[in-house]
Amino acid sequence: MMNPLATRELGTTGIMLTQLGLGGTSVGSLFGKITDDDGVKVVKTAYDAGVRYFDTAPLYGCGSSERRFGLGLKDVPRDSFVLSDKVGRYLEPDPEGTGAGKGGNFHDDEPYRLVMDYSPDAIRRSFEDSLKRTGMDHFDIVYVHDPQLHVYQVMRRRLPDPCPG
Repeated sequence: MMNPLATRELGTTGIMLTQLGLGGTSVGSLFGKITDDDGVKVVKTAYDAGVRYFDTAPLYGCGSSERRFGLGLKDVPRDSFVLSDKVGRYLEPDPEGTGAGKGGNFHDDEPYRLVMDYSPDAIRRSFEDSLKRTGMDHFDIVYVHDPQLHVYQVMRRRLPDPCPG
């Protein structure tokens, strides 16, 4: 395993990010389907190469990216990397498999459909579901995903603290 890459502080947060991170779109089969094994290998290879910043979201493969990141990072110390996720979309079961709302360029066969919702309850649900899919106990950073698509809805709401206490 290689030493981590050079880092920089994220603003004044105290969170140190490697200057190179791994985004989860490709791990979620953006533009072409990949297997769970290959997605996990991508994550592990990035970690072994020194990457310590990983970013995912429910949108990426309807949860497959989050699941694969969790599997790829489960055997390394949780305090050795930074993981970010996003809220603003959550997944609902889609037993018919119509793919409604899946995000047209993702090619996984997850049994979910995406729902875009920036309400406090939906944000909390998205956050909690993402923790379960990754198998993590926390995220270091949580972004609001694509707020520009519903800027007025986002701005009218006070976003809840996903980690109270």
